[in-house]
Amino acid sequence: MWTFVRATPRGCVVTYGQVAEAAGSPQAAQAVGNAMAIALSNDTDVPWQRVVRWDGSISRKVPGDQRKLLEAEGVSFDERGRIDLDKFGWTP
Repeated sequence: MWTFVRATPRGCVVTYGQVAEAAGSPQAAQAVGNAMAIALSNDTDVPWQRVVRWDGSISRKVPGDQRKLLEAEGVSFDERGRIDLDKFGWTP
């Protein structure tokens, strides 16, 4: 799971569902979110900020200022606070 997230390029995002599928449990998107919120801190080498919800929104369960980190990578948000997954989404 962490390997997949680490592979996500700067300026791109993946969804919790994509991470779950890469980990072999496509129905476990919520579990991925919980694992990330619990296991990762702001000083980790896993770019947790690049994992977002299915609709391009940010989960409030994730620690830190995710939006600020993503914007620093060039990811933009629409007026509803969502990321255009067609533009910024990554599929390996």
